Amino acid sequence: MNKRICGKIVTEGDELFYKVTGNGVPLILIPGGGGDGDTFLPLADAMSNQFKVITFDRRANARSTANNTENFSVAQQSRDVLAVIGAVGEESALFLGIVVGE
Repeated sequence: MNKRICGKIVTEGDELFYKVTGNGVPLILIPGGGGDGDTFLPLADAMSNQFKVITFDRRANARSTANNTENFSVAQQSRDVLAVIGAVGEESALFLGIVVGE
């Protein structure tokens, strides 16, 4: 297993917690609503030999904060993903996400 690096970024009034595992092409794993990045730890470990795997806790979940409870739009969540990608030194990444609900 590759070494896992943890960090936090402050973006638009909230702190987002993230983890990075591995090297290679950046791949961000996006948990479903109400999810946190640890959902993907087994997958991140399995893929970390080929990818720089980025996981994070969505705004208001697990180790990320919710100081502005009005910031839950799709646009806001998209900006959060881009902020996390930038925080780990990348300009772009492959995306893999899950949906919870209908």
